[in-house]
Amino acid sequence: MHCQPGFEFDNLVKVCVGKEAKKPQQATEPPPVLRNSTQAPSLHASVVSPSVWISVVVVVNGTILALFLWFIIYRRQRRHAHAAGKSV
Repeated sequence: MHCQPGFEFDNLVKVCVGKEAKKPQQATEPPPVLRNSTQAPSLHASVVSPSVWISVVVVVNGTILALFLWFIIYRRQRRHAHAAGKSV
């Protein structure tokens, strides 16, 4: 593409830009340095708190205990029902 004098075509933005605009400006100050406080949180900061783990363990143990008791009661009821049916 043809541009006016003092301009040249920029393939990235697909327009004519001034030749001065293409020159990168020199930074007078060094770029800022990232400190530990500005970085992403570490792996340890995203760990679940102990109270949550305690709650999960209590719920899981309660569920296992309830299923175990249900199974014992079910077996006893089935045994009694089965024995009562044979004696008749």
